[in-house]
Amino acid sequence: MYNYLLTAGNLLFPILTFPYVSRIVGPDGIGTVSYAIAVASYFVVIANFGLNLYGVKALAQARNSTEKSNQIFSSLITISIVSTAIALLAYLIVTRYFFTSSIDINLIYLMGIYILANGINTDWVFGAFEDFRYIALRNTLIRLISLASIYLLIKTKNDIFTFAAITVGTTVLNNSLNLFSSRKYVKFVYSYATPMRHLKPSSIIFLSALIGSIYNCFDITILGIQTNASAVGYFSTAKKITAIAVSAVSAVGTALLPRLSNLLEQQETARYLKLIEVSLRSTYFIAVPSALFLFSFAQEIFTIFGGNEFIKGSSALALASPSIVSTSLATFLGFQIILPANKERYLVLSSIAGATVNMIINIVLIKKLEHNASSLALTISETTVTILQIFFVKKIIRINFINTTLFASIVSSLTAIIFVNFSGILREGGNLIEKLLQCSFYFSIIYLMILTALRESIVMQIAGKARSLLFGEKLL
Repeated sequence: MYNYLLTAGNLLFPILTFPYVSRIVGPDGIGTVSYAIAVASYFVVIANFGLNLYGVKALAQARNSTEKSNQIFSSLITISIVSTAIALLAYLIVTRYFFTSSIDINLIYLMGIYILANGINTDWVFGAFEDFRYIALRNTLIRLISLASIYLLIKTKNDIFTFAAITVGTTVLNNSLNLFSSRKYVKFVYSYATPMRHLKPSSIIFLSALIGSIYNCFDITILGIQTNASAVGYFSTAKKITAIAVSAVSAVGTALLPRLSNLLEQQETARYLKLIEVSLRSTYFIAVPSALFLFSFAQEIFTIFGGNEFIKGSSALALASPSIVSTSLATFLGFQIILPANKERYLVLSSIAGATVNMIINIVLIKKLEHNASSLALTISETTVTILQIFFVKKIIRINFINTTLFASIVSSLTAIIFVNFSGILREGGNLIEKLLQCSFYFSIIYLMILTALRESIVMQIAGKARSLLFGEKLL
C-alpha cells in the first residue's frame, strides 16, 4: 500500500507543480535552474559514492543482525563523510574556474548546499529494511511543504532563485529527517567502522553511477554551453515528463531490490525467478503504453506541462519517449538481476557504452538540432545500455525477454491510439486538458479491454487480486 502511495506521489507532484512553475519562469527560468542542477549532479554522484545502491544491498543482507547492521552503517557513513568533503571541494574549484560566467554565483553556492544535503542521504537504510511506510509518509510530507512553497513564493519571472532554493531546501529537509529517523534501525559506532572493507564494491557502483551521470547530465550541460537557456528548458521538460512515466515503472524495481538480494542470499532460487518473471511482464505492461501515448500526443502534453512558450520544444518529447521502455527495462535488469547477483561490473561496462554514445551524438548534432539532438541521444544511449545489459544478464540467468506481454502491450497500445486519433477528440473545441484526459481515459480502457480479451497473464493476475480484495479469497 505504501509503495503505491510513494509511486502516486512521484507521479502527481511534478504534474501539480511543473506546469505552474514553467508558466511563471518560462523556458529560460527552467533552463537556468536545470543547468545549475546538472553541473552540481556530477558532484552529487561523488558525494554519494554509490552508497544509495550498495547500501541497500549490503544492509539488506545483514539486516537480521543488529551488530552487523551497525557495522555496515558506520562504515558507509564514514565513507560518505569523506566523499562529500571531496565532492564539495572539487565543486567549488571547478565552478570557480569554469562556470562563473554561465551560472549565477548565488546559484553556485546554493548548489553547494544541494551537494552537501545529498551526501548525508541515508535513504538506503529504509530501503534495506523495506520500511516503505516511512518513505511514503516522509515523501508525502516533504512534497506538501514543497507544493505550498511553490504556489506561495513563486509569482514572477524573477523568482528563479526562489524556485532553486525550494528544490534545495526540500532536499535538505528530506535528508535531515532520514538521518534522524535511521536511528530506529541502526546507530553510528565509530569503533565498528571498517570503511576499507566496503570501499571496493561501493566504488564499482560509484564508477557506474559517475559514468551514468555523464550521459544523464552531459546533455543538459552541453546544451547550456553550446546553445541557450530556452533549449535547456525544452529538453529538461521533455526529460522530466519521460521521467514521470519511468518512475511509475521503476518504483517496482527499487522496492524489490532488498527482497531479491535477500532471496539470493537465502538461495531461494525458485521464488527469485518467479518474482523476476512477474516484474518483467509488469515493466512491459506499463512502459510500452506510456511510451507510445507520449509519442502520439507529444505536442498536447508538452503544451499542458509548459504552456504555449514550450510548443517549439514538443518534438524533444516525441524523440525522448521511446527511452521510457529502454530506461525501464535497464532499471529492471540492473536493480533486480545484476545488482543482487553481485555483477556490478556489468553496470559499469554498459554505462560506459551508453555514455560514449550519448556524448558522440550530442557533440555531432547539438549545434544543428539543439534540444532534439539531446532527446535523440537520450533514446539511443539508453537503448544501447539496455541491449548490453540483456547480453550480460543471459550469463546470469535464463529469462525470455520476448514474451506474450510485450507483443500484447504493443498491439493493444497501437490499437487504442488509432481509435483515439480517429475519434477526433483533439480536433474538437474546448479545454485542452479536458480533451487530453478524455484521450487518456479511452486509451486506457481500450488497452485494458484488449489485454483482457487476450487473457494476458499480468492483467489476469491484477484482476484476480482485485476480486480477492472485493469479494474474498473464496472467489479466486
